[in-house]
Amino acid sequence: MSLVLELKELSLGYAPAPAPFVLEGIDLTLSAGEFLILQGRNGSGKTTLLRGLLGLVPRSRGTLRWHVARGEVGYVPQEAAIEADTPATALDVVRAVDPAGWAGNAATGRALLARVGLESRADTRFSELSGGQRRRVLFARGLIGFPKVLLLDEPTANVDAETESMMETWINDLRAAYGTAVLAISHGTEWAPSARVATLARGRISHD
Repeated sequence: MSLVLELKELSLGYAPAPAPFVLEGIDLTLSAGEFLILQGRNGSGKTTLLRGLLGLVPRSRGTLRWHVARGEVGYVPQEAAIEADTPATALDVVRAVDPAGWAGNAATGRALLARVGLESRADTRFSELSGGQRRRVLFARGLIGFPKVLLLDEPTANVDAETESMMETWINDLRAAYGTAVLAISHGTEWAPSARVATLARGRISHD
C-alpha cells in the first residue's frame, strides 16, 4: 500500500519559542486504505495533531509530509459552525462544500445522505436534527469527492447507539470501494475493532 501521510520526529505547538511543544517527536505513517485510530485522554494532544494535519498549528519541527493533494483530504468535525436559526437543510450542509459548485449537485448530496441513512431527512433543517443525525450529515459532507484521506474528529462522541454502531461500517465500506485512508481521533476504540490503534499520552505517541 502506498503512503498517504508521513510524520517523522514531528513536534507541534502554539506558543512562540522557547515555550515547550505540545507534541514531541511524533512518528506516524498512514497508507492508502488503512484505518487508524489515534486514541488518548483529554489534553493528550489529539486535537493539536489533527489541527496540525489540517495546517492550523503554526509552530513545528520535524517532517509532516502529505503524499496526496490538499483537495484530496476530507475532514469531519465534531460540530458544524451553523447558527441554530440558520435555515440550512441537511442537504444544504452537505452540498455547500462541493468543489464542483452548488448548482446541479443536489443528486450527489442526496446520494451521500442515503449512504448514512438520512435520505428522508435531506430537506430537514440541520438545526432540527438530533446530535447523531447531525454527525451523520457531517460524515456525508466529508465524503464529497470521495477523498483519498478522511480525517475524523471524535466520530462517536455524543451520538446515539445506532450511529455509533454504524460508523465502522460506513468507514470500511468507503475503504473497500475507494481505497480511502481514514484517521480518526477518539477517546476509545471499542466502536472500531478493525482499526489499527496508536495512543497519545503526555505529548508522545505509542503504537499498540
